[in-house]
Amino acid sequence: MSMMSKMQKITMSEKGQIAIPANTRRKYGIQKGTQLQLIEEENGIKLVPPANLVEMCGTWKGLDMKKITAEIEEMRAEDEDSH
Repeated sequence: MSMMSKMQKITMSEKGQIAIPANTRRKYGIQKGTQLQLIEEENGIKLVPPANLVEMCGTWKGLDMKKITAEIEEMRAEDEDSH
């Protein structure tokens, strides 16, 4: 576990639901209706909030955010189809 990692204990409900602690939701901008990526790994699972492309890419001149977003969504769909 990296120095930035923080482990928190949560409990699953009878319906298979979990509650993400409020401080974690605020930190990652997770609100009601936010879709998270669930990633299965060899040693467990992780939930990943959506990436903010503007923060990742900056405000480069000529950057077409709609095109980049569409390409990412297409790659995700292809990845899901291959599993």
